[in-house]
Amino acid sequence: MVLYIVDFTFDQDALTGQTVVVFETLMRDDIEVVVHHDINDLEQTPELPTAKTKASFVERDMQSPNMVTLQDKTCYTGLIVGNEYRLETVLRDRHTGEPIIIDGEVVSSTTIFVAESKDGCVISSVTFDQNKLITDSVNFAEYGYDGDRLIFLHDDLEDKDQTVENITVQINKKDRLTKERLMKAEFTMYDAEGNVNDVKWTDENGIASFTIFEGETVEIKETNAPEGYLLSDEVIRLTGEKGIDGNLYTIEYYNDMMPVISLPATGIGSSPLLLVGLLLLLVGAFVIYRSHKLNINFSTYGISMNENQDYVDTAEEAVSETKAMISSSINLKNNHTNMRE
Repeated sequence: MVLYIVDFTFDQDALTGQTVVVFETLMRDDIEVVVHHDINDLEQTPELPTAKTKASFVERDMQSPNMVTLQDKTCYTGLIVGNEYRLETVLRDRHTGEPIIIDGEVVSSTTIFVAESKDGCVISSVTFDQNKLITDSVNFAEYGYDGDRLIFLHDDLEDKDQTVENITVQINKKDRLTKERLMKAEFTMYDAEGNVNDVKWTDENGIASFTIFEGETVEIKETNAPEGYLLSDEVIRLTGEKGIDGNLYTIEYYNDMMPVISLPATGIGSSPLLLVGLLLLLVGAFVIYRSHKLNINFSTYGISMNENQDYVDTAEEAVSETKAMISSSINLKNNHTNMRE
Protein backbone atom coordinates (compact mmCIF):
# COMPACT_ATOMS: atom_id res chain seq x y z
CA MET A 1 0.00 0.00 0.00
CA VAL A 2 1.36 3.34 -1.03
CA LEU A 3 0.36 6.55 0.77
CA TYR A 4 0.36 9.77 -1.16
CA ILE A 5 0.04 13.17 0.47
CA VAL A 6 -1.31 16.02 -1.62
CA ASP A 7 -1.16 19.66 -0.50
CA PHE A 8 -3.69 22.32 -1.53
CA THR A 9 -2.93 26.03 -1.49
CA PHE A 10 -5.79 28.54 -1.70
CA ASP A 11 -7.21 31.70 -0.22
CA GLN A 12 -8.94 30.59 2.95
CA ASP A 13 -10.86 33.86 3.27
CA ALA A 14 -12.63 33.03 0.00
CA LEU A 15 -14.10 29.93 1.68
CA THR A 16 -15.16 31.56 4.93
CA GLY A 17 -18.42 29.99 6.12
CA GLN A 18 -18.26 27.12 3.64
CA THR A 19 -17.61 23.39 4.09
CA VAL A 20 -14.90 21.81 1.95
CA VAL A 21 -14.96 18.17 0.75
CA VAL A 22 -12.00 16.58 -1.04
CA PHE A 23 -12.68 14.34 -4.05
CA GLU A 24 -9.99 11.91 -5.33
CA THR A 25 -9.63 10.49 -8.82
CA LEU A 26 -6.78 8.16 -9.81
CA MET A 27 -6.00 8.17 -13.54
CA ARG A 28 -3.86 5.89 -15.73
CA ASP A 29 -3.36 6.82 -19.35
CA ASP A 30 -6.36 9.16 -19.11
CA ILE A 31 -8.49 6.37 -17.75
CA GLU A 32 -10.09 6.55 -14.30
CA VAL A 33 -8.98 3.59 -12.29
CA VAL A 34 -9.97 4.72 -8.78
CA VAL A 35 -12.67 7.22 -7.86
CA HIS A 36 -13.65 8.51 -4.39
CA HIS A 37 -16.34 11.14 -4.61
CA ASP A 38 -18.45 11.10 -1.48
CA ILE A 39 -19.93 14.43 -0.46
CA ASN A 40 -20.99 12.96 2.91
CA ASP A 41 -17.66 11.39 3.84
CA LEU A 42 -16.51 13.16 7.01
CA GLU A 43 -13.03 11.75 6.52
CA GLN A 44 -12.87 13.74 3.31
CA THR A 45 -14.23 16.89 4.93
CA PRO A 46 -11.45 18.87 6.57
CA GLU A 47 -12.50 21.61 9.00
CA LEU A 48 -10.47 24.72 8.29
CA PRO A 49 -9.32 26.46 11.49
CA THR A 50 -10.71 29.97 11.87
CA ALA A 51 -10.50 32.67 14.52
CA LYS A 52 -12.44 35.68 15.71
CA THR A 53 -11.22 38.15 18.30
CA LYS A 54 -12.36 40.76 20.79
CA ALA A 55 -9.88 43.39 22.02
CA SER A 56 -10.49 45.49 25.14
CA PHE A 57 -8.93 47.65 27.84
CA VAL A 58 -8.04 45.77 31.06
CA GLU A 59 -6.30 47.98 33.62
CA ARG A 60 -3.67 50.51 34.56
CA ASP A 61 -0.76 49.80 36.85
CA MET A 62 -1.55 51.38 40.25
CA GLN A 63 2.07 52.35 40.86
CA SER A 64 2.69 53.60 37.30
CA PRO A 65 -0.71 54.62 35.85
CA ASN A 66 0.81 55.34 32.44
CA MET A 67 1.44 51.58 32.06
CA VAL A 68 -1.71 50.08 30.56
CA THR A 69 -2.76 46.53 29.69
CA LEU A 70 -4.93 45.60 26.72
CA GLN A 71 -6.48 42.17 26.30
CA ASP A 72 -7.11 40.19 23.13
CA LYS A 73 -9.56 37.28 23.33
CA THR A 74 -9.12 34.92 20.38
CA CYS A 75 -11.84 32.33 19.76
CA TYR A 76 -10.92 29.53 17.35
CA THR A 77 -12.65 26.67 15.57
CA GLY A 78 -11.40 23.49 13.93
CA LEU A 79 -8.38 22.60 16.07
CA ILE A 80 -7.41 19.07 17.03
CA VAL A 81 -8.13 18.19 20.64
CA GLY A 82 -4.94 17.55 22.62
CA ASN A 83 -2.61 19.27 20.14
CA GLU A 84 -0.36 22.10 21.28
CA TYR A 85 -0.62 25.40 19.45
CA ARG A 86 1.06 28.81 19.51
CA LEU A 87 -0.84 32.08 19.29
CA GLU A 88 1.05 35.25 18.42
CA THR A 89 -0.60 38.67 18.68
CA VAL A 90 0.82 41.96 17.43
CA LEU A 91 -0.47 45.45 18.28
CA ARG A 92 -0.62 47.78 15.29
CA ASP A 93 -1.45 51.34 14.34
CA ARG A 94 -4.90 50.97 12.83
CA HIS A 95 -4.33 53.91 10.48
CA THR A 96 -1.12 52.58 8.92
CA GLY A 97 -1.07 48.86 9.75
CA GLU A 98 2.45 49.23 11.10
CA PRO A 99 3.39 47.45 14.37
CA ILE A 100 3.47 49.61 17.50
CA ILE A 101 7.09 49.99 18.58
CA ILE A 102 7.85 51.36 22.07
CA ASP A 103 11.37 51.59 23.48
CA GLY A 104 12.66 49.80 20.41
CA GLU A 105 10.44 46.71 20.79
CA VAL A 106 7.27 45.60 19.00
CA VAL A 107 4.28 45.47 21.37
CA SER A 108 3.27 41.82 21.06
CA SER A 109 2.65 38.60 22.98
CA THR A 110 3.06 34.84 22.53
CA THR A 111 0.74 32.30 24.15
CA ILE A 112 1.25 28.51 24.13
CA PHE A 113 -1.91 26.45 24.71
CA VAL A 114 -3.33 22.95 24.31
CA ALA A 115 -6.72 22.66 22.61
CA GLU A 116 -9.15 21.14 25.12
CA SER A 117 -11.85 21.09 22.46
CA LYS A 118 -11.91 21.74 18.76
CA ASP A 119 -13.57 25.09 19.43
CA GLY A 120 -12.42 27.37 22.24
CA CYS A 121 -10.91 30.69 23.27
CA VAL A 122 -7.46 31.91 24.32
CA ILE A 123 -6.74 35.19 26.10
CA SER A 124 -3.51 37.07 25.51
CA SER A 125 -2.48 40.54 26.67
CA VAL A 126 0.06 43.28 26.06
CA THR A 127 1.34 45.96 28.48
CA PHE A 128 2.98 49.21 27.39
CA ASP A 129 3.56 52.87 28.27
CA GLN A 130 0.55 54.83 27.05
CA ASN A 131 2.49 58.10 27.16
CA LYS A 132 4.69 56.80 24.34
CA LEU A 133 1.79 55.85 22.10
CA ILE A 134 1.58 58.16 19.08
CA THR A 135 -1.70 56.98 17.57
CA ASP A 136 -5.30 57.31 18.68
CA SER A 137 -6.35 53.84 17.47
CA VAL A 138 -4.68 50.44 17.92
CA ASN A 139 -5.57 47.12 16.29
CA PHE A 140 -4.58 43.52 17.03
CA ALA A 141 -3.43 40.95 14.47
CA GLU A 142 -3.54 37.24 15.50
CA TYR A 143 -1.52 34.35 14.05
CA GLY A 144 -2.14 30.70 15.05
CA TYR A 145 0.58 28.08 14.53
CA ASP A 146 0.74 24.31 14.67
CA GLY A 147 4.48 23.87 15.03
CA ASP A 148 5.89 26.04 12.27
CA ARG A 149 2.74 25.87 10.16
CA LEU A 150 0.45 28.89 10.13
CA ILE A 151 -3.02 27.37 10.44
CA PHE A 152 -5.13 30.50 10.95
CA LEU A 153 -4.82 34.25 11.08
CA HIS A 154 -7.06 37.19 11.79
CA ASP A 155 -5.72 40.36 10.22
CA ASP A 156 -8.35 43.03 9.59
CA LEU A 157 -7.66 46.71 10.20
CA GLU A 158 -11.35 47.53 9.73
CA ASP A 159 -12.59 45.03 12.32
CA LYS A 160 -13.91 47.08 15.25
CA ASP A 161 -13.71 44.05 17.53
CA GLN A 162 -9.95 43.96 16.99
CA THR A 163 -9.60 47.69 17.64
CA VAL A 164 -9.26 49.75 20.83
CA GLU A 165 -9.60 53.53 20.55
CA ASN A 166 -7.35 55.95 22.42
CA ILE A 167 -9.55 58.86 23.57
CA THR A 168 -8.39 62.35 24.58
CA VAL A 169 -10.49 64.07 27.25
CA GLN A 170 -10.04 67.84 26.94
CA ILE A 171 -11.30 70.07 29.77
CA ASN A 172 -11.89 73.74 28.93
CA LYS A 173 -11.78 75.70 32.20
CA LYS A 174 -13.80 78.96 32.13
CA ASP A 175 -15.25 81.73 34.31
CA ARG A 176 -18.98 81.10 34.53
CA LEU A 177 -19.96 84.74 33.86
CA THR A 178 -17.28 86.12 31.54
CA LYS A 179 -16.43 82.79 29.84
CA GLU A 180 -12.77 83.78 30.21
CA ARG A 181 -10.41 80.77 30.10
CA LEU A 182 -8.73 80.06 33.44
CA MET A 183 -5.22 78.72 33.97
CA LYS A 184 -3.64 77.02 37.01
CA ALA A 185 -6.64 74.86 37.89
CA GLU A 186 -5.72 71.34 39.06
CA PHE A 187 -7.74 68.33 37.88
CA THR A 188 -7.32 64.73 39.08
CA MET A 189 -8.42 61.58 37.25
CA TYR A 190 -9.47 58.50 39.29
CA ASP A 191 -10.17 54.92 38.21
CA ALA A 192 -13.36 53.01 39.09
CA GLU A 193 -11.91 52.06 42.51
CA GLY A 194 -10.98 55.64 43.39
CA ASN A 195 -7.24 55.30 42.75
CA VAL A 196 -5.45 58.36 41.32
CA ASN A 197 -4.55 57.81 37.66
CA ASP A 198 -3.27 61.20 36.61
CA VAL A 199 -3.07 64.87 37.68
CA LYS A 200 -3.08 67.78 35.22
CA TRP A 201 -3.10 71.61 35.45
CA THR A 202 -4.83 73.92 32.99
CA ASP A 203 -2.40 75.78 30.72
CA GLU A 204 -2.46 79.39 29.53
CA ASN A 205 -5.39 78.48 27.29
CA GLY A 206 -7.37 77.03 30.20
CA ILE A 207 -6.99 73.47 28.88
CA ALA A 208 -6.15 70.26 30.75
CA SER A 209 -6.03 67.01 28.74
CA PHE A 210 -6.22 63.37 29.83
CA THR A 211 -5.91 60.21 27.73
CA ILE A 212 -8.03 57.11 28.33
CA PHE A 213 -8.83 53.97 26.38
CA GLU A 214 -12.16 52.92 24.97
CA GLY A 215 -14.04 51.02 27.67
CA GLU A 216 -12.06 52.57 30.55
CA THR A 217 -14.21 53.94 33.41
CA VAL A 218 -12.84 57.07 35.11
CA GLU A 219 -13.87 60.09 37.17
CA ILE A 220 -12.31 63.54 36.80
CA LYS A 221 -12.80 66.45 39.19
CA GLU A 222 -11.20 69.73 40.17
CA THR A 223 -8.88 69.40 43.16
CA ASN A 224 -7.43 72.95 43.22
CA ALA A 225 -9.27 76.02 41.95
CA PRO A 226 -7.61 79.03 40.29
CA GLU A 227 -6.80 81.91 42.64
CA GLY A 228 -9.90 83.91 43.51
CA TYR A 229 -12.34 81.15 42.52
CA LEU A 230 -14.46 78.67 44.46
CA LEU A 231 -13.57 74.97 44.15
CA SER A 232 -16.18 73.24 41.99
CA ASP A 233 -17.90 70.06 43.17
CA GLU A 234 -18.71 68.92 39.61
CA VAL A 235 -17.58 65.34 38.86
CA ILE A 236 -17.01 64.11 35.29
CA ARG A 237 -17.79 60.40 34.83
CA LEU A 238 -16.64 58.69 31.63
CA THR A 239 -16.93 55.13 30.35
CA GLY A 240 -14.50 55.44 27.47
CA GLU A 241 -17.08 56.13 24.78
CA LYS A 242 -16.32 58.32 21.81
CA GLY A 243 -17.58 61.91 21.88
CA ILE A 244 -19.21 63.87 19.08
CA ASP A 245 -15.70 64.79 17.92
CA GLY A 246 -14.66 61.14 17.60
CA ASN A 247 -11.57 60.40 19.65
CA LEU A 248 -11.64 63.90 21.17
CA TYR A 249 -14.05 64.31 24.10
CA THR A 250 -14.48 68.00 24.99
CA ILE A 251 -15.93 69.22 28.31
CA GLU A 252 -16.75 72.80 29.35
CA TYR A 253 -15.98 73.23 33.07
CA TYR A 254 -17.08 76.47 34.78
CA ASN A 255 -16.07 78.15 38.07
CA ASP A 256 -17.61 80.89 40.20
CA MET A 257 -15.56 83.69 41.73
CA MET A 258 -15.30 83.96 45.50
CA PRO A 259 -17.81 86.45 46.95
CA VAL A 260 -16.45 89.89 47.91
CA ILE A 261 -17.01 90.66 51.62
CA SER A 262 -17.34 94.43 52.47
CA LEU A 263 -15.80 95.37 55.83
CA PRO A 264 -17.33 98.24 57.91
CA ALA A 265 -15.66 101.65 57.53
CA THR A 266 -13.23 102.70 60.26
CA GLY A 267 -12.23 106.06 61.75
CA ILE A 268 -13.24 108.36 64.58
CA GLY A 269 -15.74 110.24 62.47
CA SER A 270 -17.84 107.12 61.87
CA SER A 271 -17.66 105.72 65.42
CA PRO A 272 -19.12 107.98 68.13
CA LEU A 273 -18.47 105.38 70.84
CA LEU A 274 -14.75 105.51 70.07
CA LEU A 275 -14.82 109.30 70.50
CA VAL A 276 -16.55 108.96 73.88
CA GLY A 277 -13.97 106.45 75.03
CA LEU A 278 -11.09 108.73 74.08
CA LEU A 279 -12.65 111.65 75.95
CA LEU A 280 -13.10 109.54 79.09
CA LEU A 281 -9.45 108.54 78.99
CA LEU A 282 -8.41 112.20 78.76
CA VAL A 283 -10.66 113.16 81.69
CA GLY A 284 -9.32 110.32 83.82
CA ALA A 285 -5.75 111.30 83.13
CA PHE A 286 -6.46 114.95 83.97
CA VAL A 287 -8.24 114.14 87.23
CA ILE A 288 -5.48 111.80 88.39
CA TYR A 289 -2.91 114.46 87.62
CA ARG A 290 -4.84 117.15 89.59
CA SER A 291 -5.58 114.84 92.53
CA HIS A 292 -1.88 114.14 92.95
CA LYS A 293 -0.97 117.83 92.71
CA LEU A 294 -3.73 119.11 95.05
CA ASN A 295 -4.12 116.07 97.28
CA ILE A 296 -7.89 115.99 96.56
CA ASN A 297 -9.91 113.19 98.21
CA PHE A 298 -13.05 111.97 96.43
CA SER A 299 -15.87 110.46 98.47
CA THR A 300 -19.52 109.84 98.23
CA TYR A 301 -20.15 113.09 100.08
CA GLY A 302 -18.22 115.45 97.83
CA ILE A 303 -14.71 116.79 97.38
CA SER A 304 -12.35 118.00 100.11
CA MET A 305 -9.25 120.07 99.43
CA ASN A 306 -5.96 120.82 101.16
CA GLU A 307 -4.68 123.66 98.94
CA ASN A 308 -5.97 126.71 97.09
CA GLN A 309 -9.62 126.78 96.05
CA ASP A 310 -8.65 128.06 92.60
CA TYR A 311 -7.27 124.67 91.71
CA VAL A 312 -10.45 123.03 92.88
CA ASP A 313 -12.52 125.36 90.80
CA THR A 314 -10.34 124.54 87.84
CA ALA A 315 -10.87 120.78 88.36
CA GLU A 316 -14.60 121.26 88.81
CA GLU A 317 -14.73 123.26 85.60
CA ALA A 318 -12.87 120.51 83.76
CA VAL A 319 -15.31 117.90 85.03
CA SER A 320 -18.25 120.06 83.99
CA GLU A 321 -16.78 120.64 80.55
CA THR A 322 -16.13 116.91 80.18
CA LYS A 323 -19.75 116.10 81.04
CA ALA A 324 -20.84 118.54 78.36
CA MET A 325 -18.58 116.88 75.78
CA ILE A 326 -19.85 113.42 76.73
CA SER A 327 -23.42 114.65 76.32
CA SER A 328 -22.54 116.07 72.89
CA SER A 329 -20.94 112.74 71.91
CA ILE A 330 -24.04 110.82 72.94
CA ASN A 331 -26.19 113.18 70.88
CA LEU A 332 -23.79 112.65 67.95
CA LYS A 333 -24.20 108.90 68.27
CA ASN A 334 -28.00 109.20 68.30
CA ASN A 335 -27.93 111.42 65.23
CA HIS A 336 -25.62 108.94 63.46
CA THR A 337 -28.00 106.06 64.29
CA ASN A 338 -31.02 108.01 63.04
CA MET A 339 -29.25 108.78 59.77
CA ARG A 340 -28.55 105.07 59.17
CA GLU A 341 -32.17 104.22 59.90
